[in-house]
Amino acid sequence: MIRVLIFLFFFTNITYASTQLESHIDDIEMNDLAQIIESRYIRVLTTKNSFDYYIYQGQHKGYQYELIKKFVAQLNRKFLKESPIKIQFEMIPVDYDKLIPMLNSGKGDLIAANLTITKSRADKISFSKPYLFSDELIIKNTNIKKISTVHIRKSSSYYESLKKSKYNYSITPESLDTVNLIELVSLGQYEATVSDTVYAKISKNIFENISILAKPLKSKQKIAWGVRYKSPKLLKEINLFIPKIKNGSFLGNMLKKRYFNDVSRTLSNQKKKRISRFDKLIKKYAKKYSWDWRLLTSLCFQESRFNQKIVNKWGAIGLFQIKQMTANEPYINIPNIKGSENVENNIHAGVKYLSWIKNRYFNKKSIKLKDQYRLTMAAYNAGPARVRKAIKLARKMKLNPNKWFRNVEYAMAKMRKMEPVTYISEINKRFVSYKILGF
Repeated sequence: MIRVLIFLFFFTNITYASTQLESHIDDIEMNDLAQIIESRYIRVLTTKNSFDYYIYQGQHKGYQYELIKKFVAQLNRKFLKESPIKIQFEMIPVDYDKLIPMLNSGKGDLIAANLTITKSRADKISFSKPYLFSDELIIKNTNIKKISTVHIRKSSSYYESLKKSKYNYSITPESLDTVNLIELVSLGQYEATVSDTVYAKISKNIFENISILAKPLKSKQKIAWGVRYKSPKLLKEINLFIPKIKNGSFLGNMLKKRYFNDVSRTLSNQKKKRISRFDKLIKKYAKKYSWDWRLLTSLCFQESRFNQKIVNKWGAIGLFQIKQMTANEPYINIPNIKGSENVENNIHAGVKYLSWIKNRYFNKKSIKLKDQYRLTMAAYNAGPARVRKAIKLARKMKLNPNKWFRNVEYAMAKMRKMEPVTYISEINKRFVSYKILGF
């Protein structure tokens, strides 16, 4: 009975902490540019697929991710050039049918996706200038002579076009993106579907048994980003940025080539459903020490890019970049953390040290659980003494000493210690993405 109670305690603690760390995703905020600059934070709604946004070997990737990265960098140069704290962005991948409702309900600040401008959508949101023009093409299985049914998502712009066409259609689950549908056509599960020009052409080089009908369902459709009607200043900045990424621009062409020509890698990554080859070991010690394994994985990526061979100039070793002298301390007591044969020891030592820091310095009722984890990770990066100094400074600055973001974080920036500021931001963003993408 005691064992059951202990398990339930730790399981509940892990689940609660995990939920807390990504709870800000559900915040309702109707931000325009001024609020984004003030909060230094922008939420980007995008789609779940192997092109717009995905995780590859633990790292953020994707066409829309790269575009947003460039856009936010432009905002920071223009409005926060002298500020040590810059705007950070978070990608929130959702199904297509959730994009506009979530934007209008205040759960995102802009939509960056392969979103066609249609009248019904334009009645609900403001579109930017188009960054891409595309045809709507029907893709069929080569064994089908005459198409009887075209399979499509109701939320797609293709649905509106099909309603006005000669084709019968069938509605598919929203969880199936365009590439999923094309794959099902190639396997003979569906007769036909609709895709834009880019997806159609690259899919022709990946999947067998598909052909593209010569006559487009619709031609030269405008693809754009979207914001709420009440975000005119954000829309203005987006429209100033669009010429740099539109079809034919150097940046636009470069990113399209990078992400649309390397499709096989991204598709195989999506099917593996793992973040790294160390998932199993990280899960083992996450459970042992009551951490969310995805948070630890994000930290591990930040430390070493999953490279066990790396040793930095200060002697930090391997995946979790922990020193052997630290691992030798009585409260860790794990020898031999270097080398590929000692991967498990390295992971164990890193997680055990994180847990020791949390229990020693931040396991207090006055600190919310999510901030216990954030302060712990900051101490892992910068040292407990430096974080405790930042906490004292936060008090003097009339900030909340028990909260990391926009509080102790600001104090750390004032101390000119920017590495932990970036460190926590990147880990948290990646962790949230891991969760939303279903890892």
